[in-house]
Amino acid sequence: MTKFRSDIQALRGIAVALVVLDHIGATWFKNGYLGVDIFFVISGFLITGIISKQIAAGTFSFKDFYLRRAKRLLPAAYLTILLTAIGSAYFLNSVEADNVTSQIVGALTFSINFVLWDQVGYFDVAAASKPLLHMWSLAIEEQFYILFPAILALTPAKAWRYVLPALAATSLVACAIITVDDPSTAFYLLPTRAWELLIGAMGALFAANQTMIRCARAMLLPAFAALAIVPFASTGYPHPGVDAAIVCLATVAILVGRSATFERIAPKTGLVFIGNISYSLYLVHWPLIVFMNNAFIHAIPINARIFTVGLAVALAYLMYRNVEEPFRAGKISLGKLAFSLVSIGILIAGTQLSVELHNKSESGFTYLRRVNYGLSGSCNVRFSDKPACRTSESPDTVVWGDSFAMQIVEGLKKSKGVDLLQATNSACAPFIGTSAYIPTYKNAGETSRNCIQFNNDVLGYLKKSDSIKKVILAANYAGYTGGTLKMLSQKGDSFVIEPASRRKFTDDFDLILRALMDHHIDVTVVFPPPQINAELLNCMEKKIKGRIFVGDQENCTFSMSQHAKNTKTLNAVLTALQKKYGFKIIYLQDAICSNSICNTIIDGVPIYRDPVHISYAGSEKVFELLGS
Repeated sequence: MTKFRSDIQALRGIAVALVVLDHIGATWFKNGYLGVDIFFVISGFLITGIISKQIAAGTFSFKDFYLRRAKRLLPAAYLTILLTAIGSAYFLNSVEADNVTSQIVGALTFSINFVLWDQVGYFDVAAASKPLLHMWSLAIEEQFYILFPAILALTPAKAWRYVLPALAATSLVACAIITVDDPSTAFYLLPTRAWELLIGAMGALFAANQTMIRCARAMLLPAFAALAIVPFASTGYPHPGVDAAIVCLATVAILVGRSATFERIAPKTGLVFIGNISYSLYLVHWPLIVFMNNAFIHAIPINARIFTVGLAVALAYLMYRNVEEPFRAGKISLGKLAFSLVSIGILIAGTQLSVELHNKSESGFTYLRRVNYGLSGSCNVRFSDKPACRTSESPDTVVWGDSFAMQIVEGLKKSKGVDLLQATNSACAPFIGTSAYIPTYKNAGETSRNCIQFNNDVLGYLKKSDSIKKVILAANYAGYTGGTLKMLSQKGDSFVIEPASRRKFTDDFDLILRALMDHHIDVTVVFPPPQINAELLNCMEKKIKGRIFVGDQENCTFSMSQHAKNTKTLNAVLTALQKKYGFKIIYLQDAICSNSICNTIIDGVPIYRDPVHISYAGSEKVFELLGS
């Protein structure tokens, strides 16, 4: 049993306070998420201390270790998951509620970091709508707990001081390298975050070394200063990176150095109390914040945020006293614990399944807001003229573009009767020799090169086809006229990354227009629809379903002014090119907006499926209203 240390509990209190304040939207924090890194170091420190002492005494048992970890972590976690599943049915939109299913599976099995890593994609729901998102860090700790005891148990104790630094260095180097090209992988997976836990582990090994203690004590003042400053002032490097390293080293210095003053003062600050309930507080705070965000249609007032934090602390205290402590201190066999957890798991699964079945029925909003792939999801990524991607044996029109082209297919097919072939690829606008480069995508360079090849294949098909008379181009063009977007462009046999700009977009679009005009193909360009926000999505669903929501937005409408501002450059470029080439432009806002007021609901039909894409039903309604 580890002796109680008020300084460790205070550090836990600081860590969870940083995370909660960051998540609730405290604007003065730059790096509140670094609280998780503090937790990692503490976990590595405590677990190593416990295991190393038991191995030295010859009392270590894998079964006892895992039983203690299960008693400590699983009951509160499973209860949180159950309550989250129930709350999601009432607070989340149907699409977000259905997305909870994969999160629940991941959370129950402590593999949610893999689930979230895999979900990093174009059509994935926003992080603010994932009530179990925060459990990625618990998954990393559990995976560490599964593997690390075996490393210590199977390695001679004399070799620990060499093996652990080697593992930490390997993990840190991997993290630094992978963060450059694939930050999501570096963030979510154990191999690239293990160095933080291993810093704590090494601190535990050297905690009895007087030289190390003296060094740590010499660093106490800078360490406390780092914890006080870094959450407010970022170095600007990607996370996990320099900021995380500073915080981790500061934490381990405090753990090893053991400031007597800090241990004496900490209980009087309330940090020890927060540290005691930190695990439960970490569990409950994020689902509550997600539910709060979804309950409000307009900006969330400060009193609501304060109330949510207070509610989180109150619930955490109740969970700590009535779940955490009884299970941790109680004598329960492995069989009884497993039975209890399986029972709760079945209850969770049943709750979520009933919600999902309702939402996926044709009367449910999951169906209405399903991803708008156009004719078929199989038409995405690779170009093909297979039957699933065309409306007849010999269509005369090609709809070419990214997901903004997918979304118009339903309207063109049903409301306009267009006989079409769908040539679409997510985040792949119809250009020649260039593509958006999105570093956060897995294999970003390969994805961009595949897009360039995709468009070459479409253009090659058009050049050979005798039946295609018309091409409808649609994409999220506004993003290509400037801002922070980067482009991967082919220059001979090599590829270069360059910034998007008005000039580049004009040249690239001119190139595709000339290529099509040279083959006597009639061109129509579809202007992107106005974008909305998550609050309006909430409003749209709750308005149609007659649910109660907090806000003064009665009709779920919004001003067109922001859309006009965001697309001013795009409109100017397309208008100039239209005068040069004479192509037609279809403005979707002409159906969505009237007198500068835009609608998310028209004749009872939800127009949007997410903030930037229109739904299947919305596509049909929009083209019905556009007329000829």
